[in-house]
Amino acid sequence: MAVRRQRKRSVPFMPVLILVLIVFGVLCVTVFFKIDTVKLTGSSNYTPEELVDASGIKAGANLIVTNMGAAEKNIEKLVYVEDATVKRSFPSSVSINVTASTPVANFICDRNVLLVSQGGKVLESSEEPKADLLDFYGTQPAPGIVPGDKYTSGDPRKDEAVNAVIACFTEEGYTAGDGITSIDVTDRTQISFMYQDRIKVEIGNINDLSAKMRFAMEILENRLEDRREGVLTLIGGAARASFMDSDSIKKADALYESNLEVYESKKAEEAAQAEAEAAARAEAEGRRKEETTVSGEEEEETEETSPPEETEEEETETHIVMYE
Repeated sequence: MAVRRQRKRSVPFMPVLILVLIVFGVLCVTVFFKIDTVKLTGSSNYTPEELVDASGIKAGANLIVTNMGAAEKNIEKLVYVEDATVKRSFPSSVSINVTASTPVANFICDRNVLLVSQGGKVLESSEEPKADLLDFYGTQPAPGIVPGDKYTSGDPRKDEAVNAVIACFTEEGYTAGDGITSIDVTDRTQISFMYQDRIKVEIGNINDLSAKMRFAMEILENRLEDRREGVLTLIGGAARASFMDSDSIKKADALYESNLEVYESKKAEEAAQAEAEAAARAEAEGRRKEETTVSGEEEEETEETSPPEETEEEETETHIVMYE
């Protein structure tokens, strides 16, 4: 007699796994991984409490759900914070690293002075420039910029040039203490700076900027006499440079003015001659018209005494009038 074996019922594996994962996920965002510690590192002008409050991170909030990117942006809204990095540290901590903004430049504007960091962040607006910082002219900030905003002129290419000059001068260590008294970025393709208020250095655009600056500073510090004044122009990048002293510049300016006066005098003479010739032509034309009119009147008198059958002369008189 055959014996029947009873089969054991198996529980489906996948549905159970999915259910377990769902439960675990719910626990992760509701029960587990609650924030209880915030660790701060880096440098800052703000207290730990101010930084945590600015981040928007709350004690007891879920570590997984909390938006770390938003927390970074919130902290960077603080005027004197240049950069912030916020990271999770499981099971229940958050680490915040802050880099403080360091003022490196004064942007001299028409109505105020903007204090700007190395990263191009506007830190303050005042009436006078801060001492021992690089003074920039011609930055032309866009209207409405306030402390905490990134510098912009509204022209991306100009912004790139200004930021490149700040980065280069900062990274290479050039400061007002090195004799760089002002920097002019009005024209992004013709950037220049003043050295000890006696030599204007024309460096052109921002291509090979670091090499240009090293070359220019080497000339200024080692090849030119201390009391010389003039213009140093870099030619062909950092390969060549020319220097024209102030006396030569004055002579060149005087020669230019003299040539300009001669040119303008010649143009005035040509204009007067052209005007006289035009007047002469107009006068001659007027006399010709008067002679034509007199001739026409004589023909009219002749027509009045002519026999009635001669009517062709009237057509000739009409043609002369139309011509006039």
